[in-house]
Amino acid sequence: MHTHPDRAPTNAMAPAPAHGAAPATPPLGAAVAKAYGCIVLLQLAVAPLQQAVQRAGYLAPAHAASAHTLDGALLLSALLLAPVFETLLLAAGLRLLARWLRRRSLLCLGSGVLWGVLHYPADPARVLPAMVGFTVYAGLYLALRPLGLWHALRGCAAAHALVNASALAALALGQWLRP
Repeated sequence: MHTHPDRAPTNAMAPAPAHGAAPATPPLGAAVAKAYGCIVLLQLAVAPLQQAVQRAGYLAPAHAASAHTLDGALLLSALLLAPVFETLLLAAGLRLLARWLRRRSLLCLGSGVLWGVLHYPADPARVLPAMVGFTVYAGLYLALRPLGLWHALRGCAAAHALVNASALAALALGQWLRP
């Protein structure tokens, strides 16, 4: 029986066979690096749209760039707690969404939309970049899942922590450059 490469035989959480063979899964480091690169490039691509939304006055004041200061709690939260906790929730959410969405591409996109809205419900300018990130996290999780749950969780959390580290670095640079 021939199966569409983007459709799992019974559910979207199971690995999709490619003409009877198990899919090739990249090593963890390479997969995390590719996911990070995808997120950065896609977020750069949506930046003009985000800026247009901000100029239109849809940026919530509580999320202004100056609202955050770098401290130990923010570093711990952004680099460890949020990536681990949100990856666990992402995995559970993917399992739940897989009941209704059979195609992996739709499963990743549905997860990204859900997480984007949940991440910034009052800030439309930041929903799209969050959607991009979580769509890629979902894809990374599903790509690594055939290697085991621990491998998928660790890879997804590492990519998330890298993206958060980049955001913190940009925040620190902005604070350093401010008079």
